[in-house]
Amino acid sequence: MSSTTVIVEPELRELTVHDGGASQSWLAHIESRRRTILFAALVGALAGELAAVVLPPTYEATCKMFVIPADDPTAIHGTNAFDVANATLPLVVALLRSRRLADDTVDQLKLDAAWRLSKHKASRRLFDTLTVATDRKTNLVTVSFEDRDPGRALAVVSTVARQTTAVSTSLWSERDREHRRRLEDDLATVTRQLGAAEDELKRYRERTNVIDLPSQIEATVEEAAALERVRIEKSLGVRFARAFGREQAYEVQKSARERSGAAAELAGLRHGNGSAGPLLPLDALPEIVMEHARLKRAVDELAARRELLTSRVSQLLAAEARPGGGAAMIDPPTLPTRPSGPSGLKLGGAGAVAGAFIAALVVLLLRRRLRVTGQSLVEPSA
Repeated sequence: MSSTTVIVEPELRELTVHDGGASQSWLAHIESRRRTILFAALVGALAGELAAVVLPPTYEATCKMFVIPADDPTAIHGTNAFDVANATLPLVVALLRSRRLADDTVDQLKLDAAWRLSKHKASRRLFDTLTVATDRKTNLVTVSFEDRDPGRALAVVSTVARQTTAVSTSLWSERDREHRRRLEDDLATVTRQLGAAEDELKRYRERTNVIDLPSQIEATVEEAAALERVRIEKSLGVRFARAFGREQAYEVQKSARERSGAAAELAGLRHGNGSAGPLLPLDALPEIVMEHARLKRAVDELAARRELLTSRVSQLLAAEARPGGGAAMIDPPTLPTRPSGPSGLKLGGAGAVAGAFIAALVVLLLRRRLRVTGQSLVEPSA
């Protein structure tokens, strides 16, 4: 009797990687490869330290500048020094960050030849590497520049500070100068107007015989009152004489002639008798007073305006002579002797972060590739 041996093949079971699950999340995958990531970070840190040793050293020169506030000397009311300083400081900072200052510095120091760049690229490099820090409380500006040549770093900071002082002072002086020119034009116009007004007043006074108007008015009124009193007395005298004598009597004729003379003098004073005396026509006094006051008021207003403009022009001339609105260097730069960079700590930290990031990215990309290609793990069942 023969026996048959049956060989049973093991059943194959397919294990497929499914999405989701805490153990298969990308954070867990990175955690499972932490040694690789830490090793990459260590390699990056060592590379950063090596770069700090290999790279040539750089030197930084620094200077401090004080911004002198520039207020308006013609302002009628006082200005706040703190507000004026805060208004002046941004203008100085804008000048330090201007292309004009960078181009002038490149031309003076021949930085394009030293850096082997074109003038445009050299100006851009200077513009990008120049550091400007401000302190509004103390009104200070700190200018720093870093270069491989310590002498060149010192020269750049010194030139920038010197040009900033010259250009800012010139700009503020030009502002005062332009303001002064406008005021001088106004002053010339007001002077011409004042001369014309004074001539008109002079002609009017000559035409109306006005010398001292208040005194003349007082004298004219007193003279008119005296003449009226005399006329009244003589009229009474004529009436009394007629009561005691005939019309042809001497006393009557004398009193009548005296009354007529007083009335004629009063009429001449009232209407003006053409004489060049100091008394004014009584009927024309209101018109003379009003017209004289108008002309005198015009002269006084123009004279006060001319005096104010003259004072402001003098103030602007004084403002042009003194420095204001510029940046004065209070802490000049010195030749740097110790390297300021490259920093091993900064490069090492940056290298460690970069190495860890690159390693984590590679791990995630490999994991994604495995999932996309649909690779499976197959193991036999027991």
